[in-house]
Amino acid sequence: MDPPDVDFVNPRTVNEGIQIEMKQVWKRKYDGLLVRVSGLIFVEPKRVIWEALPNQNNPSASGITNEPEFKEQYEYQPEKRAGPSWPA
Repeated sequence: MDPPDVDFVNPRTVNEGIQIEMKQVWKRKYDGLLVRVSGLIFVEPKRVIWEALPNQNNPSASGITNEPEFKEQYEYQPEKRAGPSWPA
């Protein structure tokens, strides 16, 4: 039996360790739509309220999805800091 592929990452576990927070930007996996988390509902099942960022093909898109489905359908986009990089 071959050893497991160490480069393989299960897409279901990619976002497992990331806590969803307000104003985070996530990218929908199947079409690249960027969305911002605009609300959180903590009553079980936990739900995420999201809105598409402007200047995209479908800027009026919005929705409410339960947390596990949201993490399956979207991937977190960490903020890129603007400004000069400091020397080490």
